[in-house]
Amino acid sequence: MYSTQDPHERHTAQETRLNEAAASIAKIVDEEAGIVGSDHVFLGGISQGCATAVYTLLQLDRPLAGLVGMCSWLPEQSGLESGRQALQTPILRCHAQDDDVVDIRYGRELRDELVRMGFRVKWHGYENGGHWLNEPEGVDMWLRS
Repeated sequence: MYSTQDPHERHTAQETRLNEAAASIAKIVDEEAGIVGSDHVFLGGISQGCATAVYTLLQLDRPLAGLVGMCSWLPEQSGLESGRQALQTPILRCHAQDDDVVDIRYGRELRDELVRMGFRVKWHGYENGGHWLNEPEGVDMWLRS
């Protein structure tokens, strides 16, 4: 990400590294799924880690147990669509209103785009928490979800 004020700024410069990261993560997912089954594999991340996890999920051809992501945005990629199998992956998205690094509007855009694609997204916006997980409310919600 070039700018935290606008995560989409200079997005084309990010594509190569994002594709490399997604390929590395997908390889790990394949290895772990071979051991425990993809229905026991989760992806997750905070901020740029969540953006990368979401991007990786959109590249997969199978569902996972879930994706948990906080304080993030959708990397702007032309023609980025999910395979039908990945759509069955449940997603928990959390974002604090007072996040001063990644504005919550980008988190809402991510949520809305995932829903548009057909994902089941559970959304939790918190009044406080900054660019992190709201504690203890967010931790409790994450564990219950």
